[in-house]
Amino acid sequence: MIKVVHFGHVPLPAEHPEASRIKAIPGNWVWNLAAAQQRTGEMDPVIVSPVTGASSEYEAELGRIRVCFVPVPARWRTPTFFRIERQRLVRRALACRPDVVHGHGTEAANSLAAQDCGRPCVLTAQGLWIMQMPVLKLPLFSSRRLVAWMEQRTLWRARHVIAVSENVSEALHRAFPRLILHRIPLTFDPALLKISEVREPCSLVYVGSIHPVKGLDLLAAALPRIRENFPELSVRVVGNASQPSEYESGVLSEMRRHLGDRLVLHGVVPALEAARWMARATALVAPSRSEMFGNQLIESLLVGTHVLASENTALAENIRRFGNGTLFRWNDATDLAEKAVAVLQRTEGPEPSSAREKVCRALDPERVARAHLEVYRQVLRG
Repeated sequence: MIKVVHFGHVPLPAEHPEASRIKAIPGNWVWNLAAAQQRTGEMDPVIVSPVTGASSEYEAELGRIRVCFVPVPARWRTPTFFRIERQRLVRRALACRPDVVHGHGTEAANSLAAQDCGRPCVLTAQGLWIMQMPVLKLPLFSSRRLVAWMEQRTLWRARHVIAVSENVSEALHRAFPRLILHRIPLTFDPALLKISEVREPCSLVYVGSIHPVKGLDLLAAALPRIRENFPELSVRVVGNASQPSEYESGVLSEMRRHLGDRLVLHGVVPALEAARWMARATALVAPSRSEMFGNQLIESLLVGTHVLASENTALAENIRRFGNGTLFRWNDATDLAEKAVAVLQRTEGPEPSSAREKVCRALDPERVARAHLEVYRQVLRG
């Protein structure tokens, strides 16, 4: 039995004493993997999850997975190289006596903390700034540039890295040719397969954070052209913040100008609730300028909903692999509008069932868990 400690984000349970106050990252991909690993009977996973701005530690068992929520500072994280955060994460992880530590993501402290543990280490490359920087206009002096520098330092020190898509693998191979890369996709929660909803005609849904790299402004720019053909169009946005950034406020204001009360904002919701909104829509719109994998795309395919996604990203890679999607030119709102009109005009055929079956085979939880097990064994052998 291999004891694995994962450094990664897990949504706060309702019982967490500060759940109502703290904005937590909603993605469930780390828990999905840990649950799959536990079901093999050959790995004993624990998740150590940083909670920005929390005041105390909290431990819970979520679906039989032990999760340690560790409070980390809300301010001065980047200028101090995440020092306090790393120390707290490492202390909590080492108390679990792991055989292997697994850091998820390079955009904050998870991978740095994994390397600090002094144990056999694996990293999953997500949130890569080497891929996001070219599509963002950042000031010369910014905290994000410092994070990008730390990411490069982390990856130069790394040995075994899991790339969740060919898109990521190619970028890492070019920038860090000495890495030992393992191409393993993310997996999914089998509960998604039980979701069944009535499809709403002429409806689009966007799921994810609202940030320039995710491209919701492209959908806002495409709305006038789409509404010329479908004045009854409705759009749901799942993932908007309670205290939006200037970018988010501007994009949502523009969408409201075109849609009025046909724009519905759901905020950050649990993963299965987000999947239910996807299941109701005619199509999911994923207009990202950069995307490492596309959890929202996979979840949409699993509930049978067509995906409208951007070229030159891992989203396009997965559409070509699984089907039930339409691709538009990268960063092109005009092409997005034309493709959205075509998608809204189409009738549903057998493609949703075929795509769902392909996703289930390729991203099968046991298959993905056992691929990780082989990596861990290789790392432990040195």
